[in-house]
Order: sequence, then C-alpha cells, then structure tokens
Amino acid sequence: MLPWQGRDIIRDFRSKNEADKLKHRGSLEYKVPYLPTTCYFVRHGESLDNASFDNFCGISNPPLTENGFHQADLTGCCLIDAKIEKIFTSPLKRAHDTARHIKSKAGGTLIIDEI
Repeated sequence: MLPWQGRDIIRDFRSKNEADKLKHRGSLEYKVPYLPTTCYFVRHGESLDNASFDNFCGISNPPLTENGFHQADLTGCCLIDAKIEKIFTSPLKRAHDTARHIKSKAGGTLIIDEI
C-alpha cells in the first residue's frame, strides 16, 4: 500500500495557512511537495604526492599541483549549470583548495567538515 492510499483527501499546498483553513472543514491531510536532491561526489585535484609517487595520499596534507588547480577549475566550469547550493569538504588542504576553486566557478556555500 502506498503512503497516501486509504486517506480521505490529499492535496499539495503552497502554504500551510491554506491547508489549515481546509483542515478545519473536515478530514484533510497536506503534504510537503517532494523536492529531489542531486549529490555530486568529486575527488580532489592532483596533489604533489599523487604526481610524485603515483600513490594514494591518505591523511597526509600535500598541496595541489598546478594541474590539480586546473582540474578543480574545469570541474567548477562543468558544474556551473548544476545550481550548486552546498559544497562539503574536509579540512585537508588538497580537498579544501579543490572545493574553493569549484565554488569560485559554480557558486554555493562552502562547508568545511571533519568528515
């Protein structure tokens, strides 16, 4: 059974006031319109350790290379039309620098999190 089956009346309302007025007249339930969310996962740009050793950095904190900054800028350009609202990043320099460059192109709010 779907969540809305078996109920008297279900409608989408633009305001809670409109729903409250109708609710007093009888059995009425209102629901918040569903707003889909799209998440983009982006790995940091090339860092010094990646370029030097062709290796995974782990928790070390190497900076991005010039190529890494270029990759971050290109990623930001690709996301311009995506209407980015929030960018979550770890405090590691390579991740933070990548996120900052993406934000400069695509917009959004930068949130630094100890993931």
